[in-house]
Amino acid sequence: MKVGASRLTRALYQQVKDDTAAMRRINHRCRDPLRFAAWTRGERRYIVERQCDKCGSQIRLVRDGSCAGCAGKRSPLKLTAGGKLDKAAYVFAADGRQRIGRNRWLGQRDAERAERQGQFREVRRGKYAARIYPTGRVEVWGESGWRADDLEKLAREQGEAFFRFAQGEPDLVAIMYEAGWY
Repeated sequence: MKVGASRLTRALYQQVKDDTAAMRRINHRCRDPLRFAAWTRGERRYIVERQCDKCGSQIRLVRDGSCAGCAGKRSPLKLTAGGKLDKAAYVFAADGRQRIGRNRWLGQRDAERAERQGQFREVRRGKYAARIYPTGRVEVWGESGWRADDLEKLAREQGEAFFRFAQGEPDLVAIMYEAGWY
């Protein structure tokens, strides 16, 4: 069995914990005795005296000896104080934008491209007319001259007042239903 110290994992420890020769080889190849000691105790992280040049952290990962602070900034996976996966950190990027999967991103990109090319579906209900774009944007105008370039944005800005207004306008509600606002 080829044994090295580049990846000190729990699975490796389970394989070689009873083999003293393999443990000696790993100890000899591991440059950091604190890392090896933490690995034998089953820990995931260990503390060193020297701070990281990039982030200032003194905590290192037992798995590969890298800086835990820098690895945490690179990874979308975050742990809570209790050691469980923080799903909100996985869903939202550091800049606050929501992370999306590749297929959803490709679909969104295609919809934006179709909107730029002028594709839309026109709907007319009573005194309102609307253009529903592939991205989901709804442009609405009424016979009275009222116009909204983005109905969803208007609804977000006005909040409850918008929905109270819409309750008295069944034609507008029909357009919202046609646009997929269930």
